[in-house]
Amino acid sequence: MNEEIIASRYAKAFFDMAVKQGNVEEMDGALDQVARATLGDEQLQEFWSSPAIERSEKRSVLDNVIRSAGIGGGLEAYLRLLVEKGRFHLLNYIARAFRELAREHLNRATVKLTTARPLSAEQLEKVRRGLQHKTGRTIEIAQEHDPGILSGIVVRIENTVFDGSVRGRLQRLERELAG
Repeated sequence: MNEEIIASRYAKAFFDMAVKQGNVEEMDGALDQVARATLGDEQLQEFWSSPAIERSEKRSVLDNVIRSAGIGGGLEAYLRLLVEKGRFHLLNYIARAFRELAREHLNRATVKLTTARPLSAEQLEKVRRGLQHKTGRTIEIAQEHDPGILSGIVVRIENTVFDGSVRGRLQRLERELAG
């Protein structure tokens, strides 16, 4: 079975628990932090995914992580379960899948905003408010600059793109003229 499918199932189970406990946002951040700390480089990823390393050794390393990070409660139990099931190496995938579930649950969307030049804080806030009004969601903006769009703005919300750039208009005009 594909590792991402397995990870999404583990993420869903943890998400359901977080919803019941009312701490989805907190668990989202904590899960991401643990994933970055424990799978942050190639050697750590190899350690967690290696079948040659005994589970007892992995438990010992996890105990140190839990103790040093002050992890407890449901997250501690969940991390221990992942080690027992031999799935800890999927934590990056699990954290990503959990984040998507959490964002939907919390009614949030990240918008990728591409402009030819950086926008001022005031302009960004105006765009954010407009997008929140249109979508009904809390909007977080990831801004990108591409002088190649010439002028205007390109907005990507999940799988939808709104291209209001001069480059986009020129490309559409070119297609229309080509027939």
